[in-house]
Amino acid sequence: GKAVRAIEEAMRAQDAAAMIGPADLIKVEGIQLGALAVAELAEDIEFQARDCVEWHQSPAMLLEDVVQLRALFDQAVAAFDQETNPLQVRKPGERRGAALEVRS
Repeated sequence: GKAVRAIEEAMRAQDAAAMIGPADLIKVEGIQLGALAVAELAEDIEFQARDCVEWHQSPAMLLEDVVQLRALFDQAVAAFDQETNPLQVRKPGERRGAALEVRS
């Protein structure tokens, strides 16, 4: 959550360089947790932010991706909680697993 928040704050500040580290972190952790859609979007944000820094451009074109990242991240966290929270109420015989691959 902190990394997503850091990307959002960097977006508000129009600071592409500040997006790179948190996006890389989300990419790596997303892959490790199986949240592939989150990891792919974070990778896109990371590479586009690098391009913005290299070409001295505003990261304004990343706004839609940053907004989508928050939504995908929240979905992945909810799916992860549903699968791992022992307090979560489940129906008898409910199939578990594969819930973390949230794709848009």
